[in-house]
Amino acid sequence: MATNWRSCGIVIDVVNKLFRGIKENEAFNLRDDSESELKNAIRKGVARWSAGFEEHHAAKQNLSGFFTLEQAPKVDDSGRIPPLTSLVDAGEPWAPAQNDLSQALVFIDENEKDEDGEESPESSSASSKSKLQKQATLAYTVERIYQLRKQYPLASIGVLPRTNKYIAKLTARLKERFRGEEIEISEEGGTPLADSPAVNAVLSTLQLASHTCDSIARFHVANIEPLSKRLDITVEDYDKPFKAQNVSRYVRKLLETHGLGDFVSQLRAIVAPICDNPRDKERLDKLVEYAYSFQTKADHEDVDQFIQAIRDMKIESPSAATLRVMSLHKSKGLEFDIVVLPELDAQIDRIRATDLFVHRNSPRAPIDAVVKYVPRDRLVNLPPSLDKWLPETFNEKTAGDIQEALNLLYVGVTRPVQGLVAIVAPQPTKSKTLTYAKILREGLASSYVVEADQWANDPRPQILFRAGDVNCEIGKQLQRKEEAQEQELSLIQHESKPGTFDKRLLMRRKTPTGDRESFAWTPESAFQEGTAIHACFERIRWLDVDGAPTDEELENVLRPILLDRAKTQQVLGRFKKICNLDFTQKLLSQSSYAGYDTQVYRERPFSYMEGKDSLIRGTIDRLVLKYQDDQLVGADIIDFKSDKYASKETINEYRLQLNEYGKVVAKQFKLPKDRITLRLAFVSEDWPEEERNYIIQ
Repeated sequence: MATNWRSCGIVIDVVNKLFRGIKENEAFNLRDDSESELKNAIRKGVARWSAGFEEHHAAKQNLSGFFTLEQAPKVDDSGRIPPLTSLVDAGEPWAPAQNDLSQALVFIDENEKDEDGEESPESSSASSKSKLQKQATLAYTVERIYQLRKQYPLASIGVLPRTNKYIAKLTARLKERFRGEEIEISEEGGTPLADSPAVNAVLSTLQLASHTCDSIARFHVANIEPLSKRLDITVEDYDKPFKAQNVSRYVRKLLETHGLGDFVSQLRAIVAPICDNPRDKERLDKLVEYAYSFQTKADHEDVDQFIQAIRDMKIESPSAATLRVMSLHKSKGLEFDIVVLPELDAQIDRIRATDLFVHRNSPRAPIDAVVKYVPRDRLVNLPPSLDKWLPETFNEKTAGDIQEALNLLYVGVTRPVQGLVAIVAPQPTKSKTLTYAKILREGLASSYVVEADQWANDPRPQILFRAGDVNCEIGKQLQRKEEAQEQELSLIQHESKPGTFDKRLLMRRKTPTGDRESFAWTPESAFQEGTAIHACFERIRWLDVDGAPTDEELENVLRPILLDRAKTQQVLGRFKKICNLDFTQKLLSQSSYAGYDTQVYRERPFSYMEGKDSLIRGTIDRLVLKYQDDQLVGADIIDFKSDKYASKETINEYRLQLNEYGKVVAKQFKLPKDRITLRLAFVSEDWPEEERNYIIQ
């Protein structure tokens, strides 16, 4: 007997009851005799699955819980249903409703298709009623989940449909039902990251980088006060062409100067005040993390890709008590205090006309044929080469599908810790297709419901099977767990600088200069020029070997940074003067490294973890590796500084930065510390010549 460590005794007892006699379940025998071959294929799949099932024993035998199978209200011919909350127990003798039931209209979605995305083959009136019933079942499911959330506010609830289409529809209805309440509803794989006003404000700002004419994004930004002030745009002038160009250019300049991660991080600080709940702030934090990981420096195309990636992205809620909606497939390995199983009425033994089948002579043999599905009634007068293996291939596919379907049903009913609610639609009287609903009805409800004929005609929502106590306590352990997490988090935050700690990833971001502010919303001229000068140095390998870059090459480098022709020419002239300095000529000449073979890296980025919660990231301006006899014997780290003459305090800040660079190079290239030179190269015109080359190590 297998021991189950997840579920309570009540749930495991029902699982054993359902699957112990699965081969005798009448749901697998509903096909007509004319479909005996299909029926045998289904039984074959059931027998295979049953052979691998071992009865379970619950390790949490004394933990309270419940298991219910519930039928949604039945739609009458006029499209009305009883109240969704008028649930009655079909395990009790039938009694008519005491009061006249208020009728609720259900409206048809004309675009409604069946669960597999195909048009229903039923007649128009029957199809309309079928669609109404699906909507009534969906409405009951939403209401039932709402009741469970209210009854068990501390419990984790997992809602596990079969298909992605149903997940999207159900999630939308749940969000509408919980509107105005602080209930986190996590769709499969999480909820959309862009499902936040603050995140959308950041995305609209980024949109302006490469889409100057996007008036919707400009209007959005103009209506968000923190952003409109920073970008100097108002609802009165957002549609003016000159304003569109200026704002777009400004956003591009900030992106190109600082990179995507730093820019989004600063936007986060600006829009944070409009967040009215922790959920939005968590999404902003996650947005910053993805921006850093996406790309440090973004060109226009990358920004578009980033925006689209964020709009498509889903994230998991950090709350263990959230209401989560995911497919049965995705739920494997997970557990929830309470599980709701909807969408149980779709056919599970259907073979589509588009399905492809493969044939091989043995399980390990190569594929020797591929064929589309052919209805079984047409498998007559086949040539000898197909007469045997083609029907066998179809039957084997059916048996395999049944095994997989039972696997999924088993997964669903073994996910709960304490409670399970399975919801089915009223049973069609003439339907002989195989569904999860029929398996549950035959395995559980057939021995529970009394006066079945009377209950069959009752339109009220019904309990078809119940075990355990539906009023038991659920979620107390979760409350204690959350309190412990809250205490742990508060301790971590206390040790971290406010604003630099990401509580979702437990990681602080640092630069080699420490926590010194490096982002300026309105870049000063010196900072802007410094960025441009660094970009020019990146173009130089060796001045005495390759020569200096041409004016055209440098203009192509400077123009995207400075966005101004006069400024470009000014910085170009300054850089040429820097290159003509004796100090620069010597620093960037290969002859200065006589006796060594060299390898040069320019603007070499790096990142590494410091401890468990800090990510150090930076860029080395110039790294020269020195070789003798093909062996690495040393390294020269050069950091260009275009600042005006500075005090020793400033140099001490740079010392910290260079020391971090030295650690990175020593670790990456396995060099001892004394083989690495840390050099500050002060290239500004006003630095004394004797102090330009400042060697820290």
